[in-house]
Amino acid sequence: MEEKIQEEEERGYGKIDILPVVEGEEPIEEVIKSLVEGESVFQSYGTARVKVGSKIKQIPIKSVDMEKVVKALSSKKPKPPTDRVQIRANSKEGKEAGLKRDRWVEVALETDEAYQERLQEYNAELGYLVILHGLNVQLKTKDGIIVWEPDNPNRQDKEEALRVLRSMGLTGWQFTQISDAVRDLTKFAEEELEKNSEEE
Repeated sequence: MEEKIQEEEERGYGKIDILPVVEGEEPIEEVIKSLVEGESVFQSYGTARVKVGSKIKQIPIKSVDMEKVVKALSSKKPKPPTDRVQIRANSKEGKEAGLKRDRWVEVALETDEAYQERLQEYNAELGYLVILHGLNVQLKTKDGIIVWEPDNPNRQDKEEALRVLRSMGLTGWQFTQISDAVRDLTKFAEEELEKNSEEE
């Protein structure tokens, strides 16, 4: 058994959790005695199961550093337009804010149609980027050129990899199945959260 674990650790891409959590089984608990720089004690591996017609396809995945993903898109996050509005001191809002006199304020127009469209595009790109970073397989063009290699920043062309990923015809449900599987690698299920609360 130990030889198999070592073999899977060295294999690299497509490796699965050494101790996978199987439905109905209790997760294995481990006490960490120290955290050492460079060790990936928080990295998780697993498999996303995606339904394609009558088949179930398994895609190797890994946990994602969401802060890194969001930061990569921070310059593209749209800002809502604003408008200057006067709040009267004797209005409901003015009284709630404790205003002594009328005041002009900048108000974000969150419902603006153009802003909502840009926000949808941003959220879609963010979702694809989460999936891209969560894939533990190489992504190639139809010509066999590697445009994304997990854990190798020198072989990660984000724009081209996103184009290739989008061109693969992922349906909304498949997209959700993969992103949920990536998220679930490090998220407790409701029952596990309840159990943790009871133990505290």
